[in-house]
Amino acid sequence: MLVDKAGLWYRVLVARYVEVAGRLAVGGRSGSSWREVAKIRDGESAEGGVPLSVKYRRLFDLSINKSSTVVIVRNLGWEEGGAAWLWRRQLWAWEEEMLGQCRSLLSDIVLQSNVADQWLWRHDLGGGYTVRGSYHLLTFRELQDGETITDLIWHKQEHFVQFIHSSGGLRARRSFLQLIWLCSIWVVWNEWNNRIFKAKESTVHQMLDK
Repeated sequence: MLVDKAGLWYRVLVARYVEVAGRLAVGGRSGSSWREVAKIRDGESAEGGVPLSVKYRRLFDLSINKSSTVVIVRNLGWEEGGAAWLWRRQLWAWEEEMLGQCRSLLSDIVLQSNVADQWLWRHDLGGGYTVRGSYHLLTFRELQDGETITDLIWHKQEHFVQFIHSSGGLRARRSFLQLIWLCSIWVVWNEWNNRIFKAKESTVHQMLDK
């Protein structure tokens, strides 16, 4: 959206946020929505700028091979059961979940010697993002395994992290969303117990009031 200057989206954004020195402006309150997107454009995204040793600090603390680079880990095998994962002790269940998230992140990384890092949209043959490619991905994607979908929906940690970061990076907003999430889970949990053990059932509106 921010690179294809001939595209409709870029022209819409320029009309809304103006263009400065040939680039979409992201400063000020009106342009704050696009700051993170602009960071990706400029290679400064928070996701790309955080070392794995920081993003997965717990795993780093438990790792035996703390000096290993991503290349070394890839060569040893970072898939499940790969030789790259050596720990000081057996991982707990929640640490195993974190390891799964780390492996999932690494599975999307393609390492090539003497080639600069670049963003690619794999679902179009040309490597560039298009709305048509996105539409095709959303409408013609094969159905996933039912258990995988269920695990995604009920994966508490993933859902919690996704929800509290849905409104941006402000700490106050995250704290407020944490409260909303915890209250919602508490209401649902109590309703489940009441239905199972007390044969009592609240309406949806009553649950929303709570």
